[in-house]
Amino acid sequence: MNWLERLWRRRPARDLLLEAVEAASCDAATFDRDRVRVARSASCAGLHREALAPLPGSLRHNDPTQRSLRQEASGAAVEKELARRIARHVGGTPQSYDRPYPGGRWMRISRRPLAGRHVADFALDVTELKAREAAVAAGEVRCRTLLDNASVGLWQLDESGCTLFANSRLAALFGGVAPGSMAESGLMRTSRIAQPGPFGFALGQEEEATIPARPGRGEVNVLVASSGWGPPEAMSGGAPARTAMLTLIDVTELKQAQARAERRAWRDELTGLANRAGFQRLLEALVEEPGRSFTLLLVDLDRFKSVNDRHGHAAGDTLLCEAAGRLRAAMRGDDLVCRLGGDEFAVLAQGEDAEGRMDRLAMRLSRALSRPVQANGTELPLSASIGHASFPADGATPDTLLHAAELALYQVQPAGRGSVARFHAEMLEADRRRNQLRVALPEAIAQGQLALLWQPQFSLEEQALCGAEALLRWPGCPAGPAVSPDEFLAEARAARLMPEIDRWVLEAALRQAALWSGRPEAPPLLAINISATTLNDARFPAQVAEALFRHKVPAQRLEIEIPEDIAAQDLDALLPVLQSLRALGVRIALDDFGGGLSSLAHLVRLPVDRVKLDRSLVAGVPSGRQELALLRALIALSQSLTIPVLAEGVETAAQNLVLQQEGVHAVQGFLYARPVPAEQFAAAVALIPRRNPPAGSLRRA
Repeated sequence: MNWLERLWRRRPARDLLLEAVEAASCDAATFDRDRVRVARSASCAGLHREALAPLPGSLRHNDPTQRSLRQEASGAAVEKELARRIARHVGGTPQSYDRPYPGGRWMRISRRPLAGRHVADFALDVTELKAREAAVAAGEVRCRTLLDNASVGLWQLDESGCTLFANSRLAALFGGVAPGSMAESGLMRTSRIAQPGPFGFALGQEEEATIPARPGRGEVNVLVASSGWGPPEAMSGGAPARTAMLTLIDVTELKQAQARAERRAWRDELTGLANRAGFQRLLEALVEEPGRSFTLLLVDLDRFKSVNDRHGHAAGDTLLCEAAGRLRAAMRGDDLVCRLGGDEFAVLAQGEDAEGRMDRLAMRLSRALSRPVQANGTELPLSASIGHASFPADGATPDTLLHAAELALYQVQPAGRGSVARFHAEMLEADRRRNQLRVALPEAIAQGQLALLWQPQFSLEEQALCGAEALLRWPGCPAGPAVSPDEFLAEARAARLMPEIDRWVLEAALRQAALWSGRPEAPPLLAINISATTLNDARFPAQVAEALFRHKVPAQRLEIEIPEDIAAQDLDALLPVLQSLRALGVRIALDDFGGGLSSLAHLVRLPVDRVKLDRSLVAGVPSGRQELALLRALIALSQSLTIPVLAEGVETAAQNLVLQQEGVHAVQGFLYARPVPAEQFAAAVALIPRRNPPAGSLRRA
């Protein structure tokens, strides 16, 4: 053992203890049982400062580690104050507390009793720890603020459904007070099937739920998402339990907006009826119900476009609303009325069609829509065409049933004016033939499969050939020769092929006129029919001029016939085209006059060179008194305007005689000649008999 070790061992234990205290990381002070400070560490300057501060009037001590507090002051009051101070800082039981010190420092003081009523105080600097705790507390406050201000409701519950935490948004969803438990909340999932997750809500998915209505507050729609069960947490006064966090998003306004959008999607805004999409949904639902029987009636307003064009869209809307109201009033409570669009309505009438009950219903609807409508002092005509088919007899699916009703409506639409028809199986064959025509027509036009037949026009005054009308035929029609031009031309209009057909007719007629040029049997005038679509095209006069020039045919030899009804429908658009054609020298004839819907006043405005009486008028003479009266009125009007009149469809000598006596200038019909190909035209003209009546043989009836 060297001298240093021997010196160390001779050092008193008290000195070693004091040195150890000085080396410790905490401040320390020791008091004996007489409350005399026995020792303190060098860093313990601020510890017990209040207790060790000298009292007023006391003696200052030189060595605070050796002299007792009793020697620094005298008197009972001083001793009592010292005892109070030290007792406050030195107790007989272990205790610990934090205390602030100047400069922002914090000390954690731990007091421990020693043997013989000695006391040891230890002070540990916890300034940094306090700063961290303050930061954590501030973070918790900020987190709580964020949770409270979140735009979604946050709800923490334990396994029993008791509320552990709820932010202010959740409380607002429940009327201002967060529920104490899931059972008290009344929250109900929209889906009846519980999902694997807390309280039946699936993990990672949003599910719809509702919060019941409360006084002054309606039902609240929410989307609920679950975080799943978390690890067990210690509960106050109980064993650890799992918890889950539910997130609730208020979607009440969104659901209301969706409902409004859905109503707009399924409802017609003008009439309030179900629209086409709503009708389709209702029809599909009815078809899917087992044992259900019902009838579908399609209702199409007659001449609705003419009302819109003549009186404006406001009048048209009035007509639609009135028609919708009358249809609703005529139906039973469980029947459904829909507006499919435009002027077309649909009725779904419940029950079997026993003993023609649906026929009677269709007639009742037709009568309800047969009275005119008064709008702003104007009387608007109202009538409807109706076609109907029954489920499941006429169609077992929505598409087949709708198609059957459409076929029935298609059957009566040309007649118009309150016509009614029910579906029959024969309509399917007619529909098949129409589709066949529509498919084959483009190829027939492209390959030149169409043909023109020529029917002579005979002058009653001169008893001579005065012209010929080109009549379109389709010799190789796949539907057979029984298909009339009216039938395949209707499909051509539906397929928008009329401009192509009109150009073909113009070219074929002028080509034949060029071939006939200079021949004695050649008709002086060639008449062709042109569709409304082409006559409304401002480019058509230029096309006619170019074709006349190319075929070297004088414009005066060409007559273009226009249907009477298009003049009434679109006179303003038609006039410039007709005037341009007249300027070229082309003649204009008004076809089917007296059998359509036009006003007689239109005859004054149109640049017409000839009027062709409708064959329905000719068929009624001489026996029909009304037809004869109308015939005379039309002829008188034409004569007053110095417009020649031609009658078509003349089949009997009696008709011919009446027409000649009434002042008709020219005729055409089977009585004179049937339509024939161009190569047979000369022979047909040669066989035309001269039919001058004897003078005075017929008086004007």
